Amino acid sequence: IFENADLRNARLVGSELNKASFTGFYGPANLNGASIYRAEMREADFDGVSLQSVRGFADKTDLRGARLWRTDLSGVRFGAMDAGSLEGAYFYRATLDRTPLRRDHIGKWCGEEYEARESRITRHDGKSSAGEGPTAADWWLRASESYRSLTSNFSGLGRSEDSSWAHFQQRKSMGQHHLSRLRDGKELSAAAPVTVDFLY
Repeated sequence: IFENADLRNARLVGSELNKASFTGFYGPANLNGASIYRAEMREADFDGVSLQSVRGFADKTDLRGARLWRTDLSGVRFGAMDAGSLEGAYFYRATLDRTPLRRDHIGKWCGEEYEARESRITRHDGKSSAGEGPTAADWWLRASESYRSLTSNFSGLGRSEDSSWAHFQQRKSMGQHHLSRLRDGKELSAAAPVTVDFLY
C-alpha cells in the first residue's frame, strides 16, 4: 500500500506491483517524475492519482484491471502499449483529452462493465454478493459514464470505428442500468426510457 506515499522520481522500472494501492484515506501517492517502464500493475488502484508527469507509465506496462478512477490521463501516451494491456481497466471519471488510446488496448469491456455483469450473476436482485456496496445498476451507470468519456476521446483522435464501438457500449450500459433498476423495483424517470434492442 502506497497511500499518500512520496514516490517522486522513484524508479519502478520492471517492478511487480500487481494489486498495489496508490491511494487511500490519507490521499493519493505522489508519483511526479516517477519512472514506470514495463511494470506489472494488474489491478493496481490509482484512484485520484496524478499520472501526467509519470515517465513511461504506458510504455509496455501491464495495467489489466487497473482502477484509473478520477485520474488525469490527458498527458499519458498509451501508444506504446500492447493490445489488451488495459483489458478490464476502470475509467470512471478519468480525464481523457485526446489521450492516445485504442479500442484494442481496452479489450472486450471496461472494468465497470465486468463488475456490473458479475453483480448481476451473483445476486439476481442487483445487490453485491455480500449485500453491500454498489449494485449492478450502479456499476452499469459507471460503465456508461466510462464509455461516454472513451467515445469523446476516440472522436477527438479521429478514431471513428473505436468511437462508434464506445458509443454503442455506452448506450447498452445505460439500457442495462435502467433494466437493473426495474429489477430492483425502483421507479424510472419518464425522461429516461428503457432501450432493450442492443443489450448484449
